[in-house]
Amino acid sequence: MCNELALKDNYPTQYNLFGIYVDWQIDNNLIQGLGVDPHGITSFSDFMEKSRWQIVTVAFAGREMLSLNLTLPKFRLLEMLKIKIQKVNKNNLTVRDATRLMDKYKQKLSLPIFDIVEYYMSNIPWNLTDRSVINHHPNVLMIDESFFNKRIIVKVMTKDGYERITSANDILDGKTDENECLIDPTHYSDETSYEMERYWSDKLGIPVLGEDEEIDFTYKYSNS
Repeated sequence: MCNELALKDNYPTQYNLFGIYVDWQIDNNLIQGLGVDPHGITSFSDFMEKSRWQIVTVAFAGREMLSLNLTLPKFRLLEMLKIKIQKVNKNNLTVRDATRLMDKYKQKLSLPIFDIVEYYMSNIPWNLTDRSVINHHPNVLMIDESFFNKRIIVKVMTKDGYERITSANDILDGKTDENECLIDPTHYSDETSYEMERYWSDKLGIPVLGEDEEIDFTYKYSNS
């Protein structure tokens, strides 16, 4: 655990990238004992040591930029985010080596850095599910056979005008009410949903809805 915390402090951006990978694990029911990660990644240390990182040139907003990319058999980060790769500058790196070499390529190619984390947080894909992973672990589909009494994670507005994270009951197919903004469409048991409320609260910097706070059911989210 101490090693994980040290890595988090020394590699904050990379730790946020690990958070994106964890999102993908969640969407594919590969955590909480529901399935086995196909890449053998169960910790930030595992994530750092995979020699599947690239330094790439991408096309974004009409210009070329440098970026890190992770290419695992079931998880290809930039492809999932629909960012076009123009050129692979360096391949088969650990994340440490890729981070070290990024400044070198930035100077050599005189290109700005494309911030994957910033892009992801501004354009969060609500579901990173790769059906090929689910099909590889057919038993985990059992969790989705019935959606009743399951919960999904949403953002709501309180009557005092503050956004909060909470979970909604008895949701079918990830649908939400107008006063809810969908954060995580995966259907969780009650107990797991409370854990996920805390996870998304930390990730998005929005507090969990307090027991003494009332939801403003008249508030409408434009993307609901």
